[in-house]
Amino acid sequence: MNYDEGGWTNNSNFKSLVYYAGAVSIGPVTGGPAQTRMDKGIVWKKMADEGLCFGVAYNMNYETNTSVKNSTGSVALGWNAPKFHLSAFYTQANNAGTTSPTGAMFQGFTQTSYSFGGNVLVTPQLKINAGYFHYSAEQGPNHPDRSDNAYTLSGSYSLNPKWTFYGGVQSIKVENAGMSTAIGAIPNAFANGANAAFYTTGSKDSIYGGVRRHLSRKIEAYVVYDYMTLKDAYRLSTSNLNKSQAEYGVGLRISAL
Repeated sequence: MNYDEGGWTNNSNFKSLVYYAGAVSIGPVTGGPAQTRMDKGIVWKKMADEGLCFGVAYNMNYETNTSVKNSTGSVALGWNAPKFHLSAFYTQANNAGTTSPTGAMFQGFTQTSYSFGGNVLVTPQLKINAGYFHYSAEQGPNHPDRSDNAYTLSGSYSLNPKWTFYGGVQSIKVENAGMSTAIGAIPNAFANGANAAFYTTGSKDSIYGGVRRHLSRKIEAYVVYDYMTLKDAYRLSTSNLNKSQAEYGVGLRISAL
C-alpha cells in the first residue's frame, strides 16, 4: 500500500471488482449509474514506519438540497511487510431513496461493502494475490436486500528478466439484484436498486492470462486474454446480454520515465 489513488484500475471482465470499492450513485434523488470515484470527497491517508497503513474517506452528497443525504464513507487498514501485504476496507453509502409520482419520499436505503485480501512473494519470481468482497444493499420497504459475494485469485511468474507470465480467476455471485426490467444487465454495486420491479440472481466467472516480453528497460510487448461466463439470470451490457465473452489483446508499451 502507498499513497497512490489506484485510478489505473479499469473495468475489463477481470477488473470489474473495482465497483465494490465504489461510492453512491451520481444523479438526482432517483439515483444514477454506479461510480468508482469520489468527486466531492475528503481523504486522509497515513503510512506508519512500522508497516501499518490507515485510510479514511468521506464523499459528500450530490443533491442540490443539502438536507438530502446521499453520501459515502469509507475506512481502510493495511499492513506492509517485506514478503507480503494485507489490506481491508469497509464502505457505507447512505442513499436518499426514491420519489413517488405524488412527490412523497420513500424510505432511504443503505449500501455497504467490505473486503480483505493481500499478496505474498512466494519466491523472488512468484507472486500470489487473493481477495474476498462482500456487498449488500437495502432496496426499499418490503423488498429483498441485494447480496453479492466475490472472490479472486491471481499470480505472476517472472521466468527471467525478459519474460513474465500472469494468470487469474474471479467469481461473483449476486442475489436479488434490483432491476427495472425482467431481462437486462445487472447493475453494478452502488447503483440505485431501491423499489425495483424485478429481482435477479446469478453469477459471473472469469479467467485471465497474459504474457509480457521486456524488450528493454522502457519498452515491453504483451498479449492478454480473458474469458467470461454468466450463469442463471446474470447478464451484462458489455457482452450484449450474451452468456459468454472472450477478449484478446496485443500491444506495445513505451515508458518515458
